[in-house]
Amino acid sequence: MKEWQQIAGWINWALNVYPLLQTALNNIYAKIRGKGQDARIWANKAIKEDLEWARKKVSVSDGVLLLKSLSWEVNEGTCVMETNACPEGMAFWCQVMKKGFALSTPPGTPANQIIFYEALAVLSALCNAHLTWPS
Repeated sequence: MKEWQQIAGWINWALNVYPLLQTALNNIYAKIRGKGQDARIWANKAIKEDLEWARKKVSVSDGVLLLKSLSWEVNEGTCVMETNACPEGMAFWCQVMKKGFALSTPPGTPANQIIFYEALAVLSALCNAHLTWPS
């Protein structure tokens, strides 16, 4: 179990450079969820396929080009929103507009789908900003 947690942690850290590959961890997280620290965990076909998919994508991807990225301070942004998600729901908040939106996830949403709902919360905030924020 400890080794799987370390592997998942290392991969998760590396995904800061390859954020679109986060779904490669879904089956690992599902496999270790609810197990004790002394549990023996074996890789299965789904985990092997996920990791192989991520390896192939990394080999042809530039990742996030941090040195070429444009950065600015939060106070320089024209639209600043905060997002969050959990298995029970997702939300985004815009302090300047004093508006927030929240939505429950479908009943029984598995915890290993949280990455999807985090991305959906960000996308919802971006769509809202595009439609409502003054140009």
